[in-house]
Amino acid sequence: MTDTHPRLLDRVTVPTGPKAIRIGALTLRAPDDATLAAGPSGLTYLLTGGTVYCFSPRGQEISVPATVQAPLRRSYFASTP
Repeated sequence: MTDTHPRLLDRVTVPTGPKAIRIGALTLRAPDDATLAAGPSGLTYLLTGGTVYCFSPRGQEISVPATVQAPLRRSYFASTP
């Protein structure tokens, strides 16, 4: 992803897996290693495979620029490098 500013995505980009996860109005199937963290203003962060995904309170995915992946992992998923 080359965008430097977050934007709503047209579709969910989380890899599909066996784990059912509910975020707002959205239920998605994610890999077994997927974990959630509550962010500011009702945002939800999902970490799987070392990548952070962001969702609005309504379950819409918001892009996460590469430049903030590591800071989000450190802030919301402290045990993950």
